[in-house]
Amino acid sequence: MEVSSQDIKKDANLLGLRRTCIMLMECLSDFLSNSARVSNLVSKDIKERAKAVAEEWKPKLDALDMDASNGNSLEAHAFLQLLASFDIASGFDEE
Repeated sequence: MEVSSQDIKKDANLLGLRRTCIMLMECLSDFLSNSARVSNLVSKDIKERAKAVAEEWKPKLDALDMDASNGNSLEAHAFLQLLASFDIASGFDEE
């Protein structure tokens, strides 16, 4: 199947967005781990919103082929970083 240059550019832009989101969440995690008042910075409402995003995202991950060459591993990395950044991993099965 032929892939247009526009599709390739769209995929490249999406990869860039994924990497940017991961980097921002990593910075958030680092900031929160160095803060004495984490509970004041991330409200229960924000954690609930992050959990809702993760719950909507998780089924989409289950359907992905985790081939590192096609960017899906970044999708999984971003999902796991979301769980870690907002300390919501306990609501999800490790598998």
